[in-house]
Amino acid sequence: MKIITLLLAVLTLSSVVAQDSATIFVEAGRSIAEVATPARMYRFPKFSPGKIVFKDKSTSSGIMNYNLFNEEIEFISPQGDTLAIAKQQMLNIGHVAVGNKLFYFNNFFKEGYLEEVFDAQEHKLLKRERYALQKREKIGGYNQPNPTSAIDSYSNFINNQGVMETNLLVRENVTFYKRTDYFFGDRFNYFVPANKKNLYKVFSKKKKELDAYLSSNELDFKKEADLIALLRYLEGL
Repeated sequence: MKIITLLLAVLTLSSVVAQDSATIFVEAGRSIAEVATPARMYRFPKFSPGKIVFKDKSTSSGIMNYNLFNEEIEFISPQGDTLAIAKQQMLNIGHVAVGNKLFYFNNFFKEGYLEEVFDAQEHKLLKRERYALQKREKIGGYNQPNPTSAIDSYSNFINNQGVMETNLLVRENVTFYKRTDYFFGDRFNYFVPANKKNLYKVFSKKKKELDAYLSSNELDFKKEADLIALLRYLEGL
């Protein structure tokens, strides 16, 4: 299959960081596609039946998967090409179902998708899962790496047309790590990063109950189980 559209956007948000131990190292002179096999590049082991539900209630079905590098929903065309949902369509999407998982357009960053992990009565917990750039090493004399500090800013790997493709050869050693950030969502599908400040904003009417809960329970905004337990408590009040 041919990857038609693939853009890697790496944005570090220090207040909500959760790291997975999985890393992908791409040596200079190799391509990401050589190292990041489809099993690691995508959220699911294989492309599965999916459905796009638009805000006007119209739908579109296809064989889909979620790309952990470009944070896009991709589908297989009748010609066998792997395509991404057009950028201009994303704002019109209510949600995308891939198998039994739901994805929503990330309206906080205005790009990419968030996967729903818990749906309460009035609020949702979602995650932003992707491979982020951890380190890049320029190659010095005699092909020896020249280490640089970890990258913590927006970075793109692009071709001459401004589009990143996994079959392009990289000119330096690069390391990616699998990262997960969590978000709170409301019934209108507006999302904000899961942190203490936003917690009190989202549940402003339950400040007293929140204070009581946090005084007797440890809450790690990097742990999915902690956040689900909190939402269950708040929705049960």
